[in-house]
Amino acid sequence: MLMQAVVALARKFELAEPPAPAKARPERRFRGLRIGNLGLLVAHDCGGEIIEEARVFPLPRTAAWCRGLINLRGNLIPAFDLHESLGLGRLRAARQWWLVLGARDDALAFPVDALPVSLLANETTTVQATVIPEPLRAHTGSGYRIDGELWLEFRYRDFFRALSSVVGQPLS
Repeated sequence: MLMQAVVALARKFELAEPPAPAKARPERRFRGLRIGNLGLLVAHDCGGEIIEEARVFPLPRTAAWCRGLINLRGNLIPAFDLHESLGLGRLRAARQWWLVLGARDDALAFPVDALPVSLLANETTTVQATVIPEPLRAHTGSGYRIDGELWLEFRYRDFFRALSSVVGQPLS
């Protein structure tokens, strides 16, 4: 009897290879922003803050879409109106919300027509977006169909840098 126990302890046990997991489609989490009838996606972790009833201080001799500056806890944040710059109508929201994205010197604000929502997208929901406003076309990534609606990845930093470069130019 003792011999069998010694033999049993000396054996090597090998685990079978686990079955290869099915390739899961990676999901990406976004924050969905509604600007008029346009759905824009920004990275979920890009930071941000909603401001109700923001007081905007206008800048003289700038385009209509450059609304001015917002004083947010002592930080001056440039405020742009995407509705104006993209030629979009406004949804009839009960309140006017301003979304501040980024932080410190990289922060900027713009009005949104609805509070941001958390959205998940994966490669199976990717679609080819054909109707994108011209000024936005160079600053969008993939388009996704989520819950029957089209949402576009929005490279907001690039877009606002491009807008900022024309703010100081004389009006024609």
